[in-house]
Amino acid sequence: MTDTVRSLDELLRHVEIADIVLYEVAGRRRDGFDPTDGPPTDSGETNMRLLQDSNTERIRIRCQLGVHSRDGIYSVDAAGIFKLLKPVQVSPDLVRTFAVQVGVPAVYPYLRAELQMAARRLGLKPPILQLFRPEGQGLLDGGTPAA
Repeated sequence: MTDTVRSLDELLRHVEIADIVLYEVAGRRRDGFDPTDGPPTDSGETNMRLLQDSNTERIRIRCQLGVHSRDGIYSVDAAGIFKLLKPVQVSPDLVRTFAVQVGVPAVYPYLRAELQMAARRLGLKPPILQLFRPEGQGLLDGGTPAA
């Protein structure tokens, strides 16, 4: 029988980061493409979708980032894989809390670095990725929108 973890402090005693996995890194210049892609904009638009899944052995926090800047369109999709040091049960609510307070801050520097590198490879000025603010972020549970 596995123990149930009831608080973030308790969970942090049972978890360590095991890997960062990149699923997608893409960028394209706005110049030279069909204008139906949308007009260039002076202020960038950034969207991030968060997903999480877990079992008694690991927690995966996945961040899918989309950035539309004046000069380019970018997509970065990465996940932090967190290994549980012993099998434990973690409630979906606690996984969501972990995602926002620990998972995203662990993955965010990788998103930022990949975004910067994609822009530089395209010869564009890298967009500045703003601070992560958890308010209003959609956290999905196994692909289903959280209620």
